[in-house]
Amino acid sequence: MTRLPRNPGTFARNSLLVAALSAAGIFVFASRDSGDEVALERLPVATTLQPSDDGFAFPNFTSRATPEQFDDNDMLRVAGAEACTDGVTDPCVLTPQANAWAQMVNQARQTGHCEGMVVTAASRFDRSKSPATSSLSNDGDVTHAIFRSFATQDWDGFDVAPKVVAVTGSNGKSTTTALITHILAEAGREVQMAGNIGRGVLDIDPAGDGGVVVLELSSYQTELARALTPDVAVFTNL
Repeated sequence: MTRLPRNPGTFARNSLLVAALSAAGIFVFASRDSGDEVALERLPVATTLQPSDDGFAFPNFTSRATPEQFDDNDMLRVAGAEACTDGVTDPCVLTPQANAWAQMVNQARQTGHCEGMVVTAASRFDRSKSPATSSLSNDGDVTHAIFRSFATQDWDGFDVAPKVVAVTGSNGKSTTTALITHILAEAGREVQMAGNIGRGVLDIDPAGDGGVVVLELSSYQTELARALTPDVAVFTNL
């Protein structure tokens, strides 16, 4: 039993000791005696956490923890042949929209993959897949499965697929892009403006249900693009 005097200075110093003992895995129970001192009873508690077989044994991780990326193959498995230019899957050259989406996914992965881990673990549980999720290592197909779950966690609930509007031309690109964005926002649509105006394409958030991304593209960008097939293309003038 440890007794702490009621002197304020001594009590404050000993409070730091109590906090340190608590952080080390010791539960501190305080009760008042009939005198002027506080009695502290120290009881050991569990200091380890064991995951269930249906959860991952490794912790949530940031994009820097693995050299792997959400890549063309992941995009193909997520979206099918529509993600590939002209529908050619071997090899699959991502369309600009698919490539932009993949880049946004990799940008969003920087802070962790909690949602992807939860969705992947739940899917394995629902399908009674083996081996146990807790026995899996964070590499190869497991890592990419988490990436895909992270990227598509909301897609099943989408009523309207996101769209991309691309604006280019010699003059008036910024004005036209800003006007389209304003009109969509006033109509209640979720809209993001990016490209040569506003934020960079890789800095925007993944588009949500019914969302629209409005891009201002320069002539150099359109010339160097491997493929460019937005949902809506606008030429202001040539």
